[in-house]
Amino acid sequence: MNETDKHNQVIFFDLGGVLGDFGGISTLHQISSLKDDAELWHRWLSSPSVRDFESGRTSLDRFVVEIAKEWEFSISPNEFKDQFLSWVKGPIDGAFELLSSIKEKIQIGCMSNTNEPHWTNTISHWDFVKLFDYPVLSFQVGMLKPDPEIFAYLTAVSGRKPNQIIFLDDNQINVDAAIQSGIQAFQVNGVEGCQRVLKELEILS
Repeated sequence: MNETDKHNQVIFFDLGGVLGDFGGISTLHQISSLKDDAELWHRWLSSPSVRDFESGRTSLDRFVVEIAKEWEFSISPNEFKDQFLSWVKGPIDGAFELLSSIKEKIQIGCMSNTNEPHWTNTISHWDFVKLFDYPVLSFQVGMLKPDPEIFAYLTAVSGRKPNQIIFLDDNQINVDAAIQSGIQAFQVNGVEGCQRVLKELEILS
């Protein structure tokens, strides 16, 4: 990468597991037959009911009915709905300070597979959301990770080339898809994981 590309970089952060506390995995393990994290994430990301809901094509009430049937949950759709709405807890300690320090040097965005209830009721109220130059939310743009289209969208919305985009996500499936699109992508967990990678990239000292 030449110096011009370096000076025009932008960083996109996943939200759940990177900047925010997401409690859904333990619940899904309990009510489904899937016990392996990697298998669970693969099924979640490829689930027709999840994809329809998190791309904004279906309602919450329809989603909970469809996923309960698709996954053969051990609880009712209404019970799952109550649990689902409580999955997103709050920002991870230090997230606001991390983003504030980065924003002094480089533009930032978020790219999250999320949905209208989680966003409206919880995430949109987090203190660091106002810092994002480019908020990319699946239910608003109608695209989802790990599909190639959403990574192409990052280049369009930010005006950057793929190699000028840095993407941090806690899910290796999404990281691999971003890399295939020419984006610099890294698997991280929480604020400390972000700090480690951004120090290696000499964005943080």
